[in-house]
Amino acid sequence: MWYKCNESDGWEFIHEWKEDRPDGDAIFLAFLCSVSPASFKRLVVSLLDQEPAIFTHKLFGSRVRNGASTRINYSLKLFKKLLSIRA
Repeated sequence: MWYKCNESDGWEFIHEWKEDRPDGDAIFLAFLCSVSPASFKRLVVSLLDQEPAIFTHKLFGSRVRNGASTRINYSLKLFKKLLSIRA
């Protein structure tokens, strides 16, 4: 799942399940999981096909450690690494 949002947005779009912002300048990547490396790779390819803004917008996600959520910024290197998964 992903949300098209603004880089300056807080977490309200997740907590309140707001719709994507058509004019958003960032993409929040979230909840990517699968049962095998092959299905995960297919999931990533599908994401790239469905959301071409991945290549032009800021990318970020969230990591939870010790009960605290931290914002993580991503680059396109993430997709290079994910697509190199041996399926």
